[in-house]
Amino acid sequence: DEHPLPGGMLQYGVPEALLPRDLLQAEIHLILRLGVEFQGGVRLGESLSLEELRARHDAVLIATGPTAPEAVRALGLEPGRQGIQVDRHTLATTLPGVYAAGAAVLPSRHAVRAVGDGRTAARAIHHYLSGSPEPARDRPFTVQMGRLQADELAPFLANASPEPRVSPTAEAAPPA
Repeated sequence: DEHPLPGGMLQYGVPEALLPRDLLQAEIHLILRLGVEFQGGVRLGESLSLEELRARHDAVLIATGPTAPEAVRALGLEPGRQGIQVDRHTLATTLPGVYAAGAAVLPSRHAVRAVGDGRTAARAIHHYLSGSPEPARDRPFTVQMGRLQADELAPFLANASPEPRVSPTAEAAPPA
């Protein structure tokens, strides 16, 4: 991380009033207890190259935040529409053993999306490192924000109400 403390945008971009630092530190402490080694003051592409990381580790997860297309190319990766191009189910990049998650793939202001991406990438990395095949997707649609894919729309609509869409009214609004 280019910052001195772990936590990324949760540490440096979210006001303490919205995310108390003692709670964040407790979560970070749990992650560090699992054996994660944090190295601050390091900027990918400047003080450390992606190739150096790949040479030292069996798998790499890039979670750098928003990444411009020229920076993506400089790392040796393919740019996507808004960040690093990845397989949307595994978050694998075009380089073997390299994954990307969070705003490095799709800029967002939602921490929950970045955490969900981290979980998806962790599962894919586990399968990559263990040599086991990625299990088939058993979910008929995703919970990702955005438009449903053609193959996801029919299963989603099968559970939808046939009633017409209801517009909110002042009477139905929750109390302020």
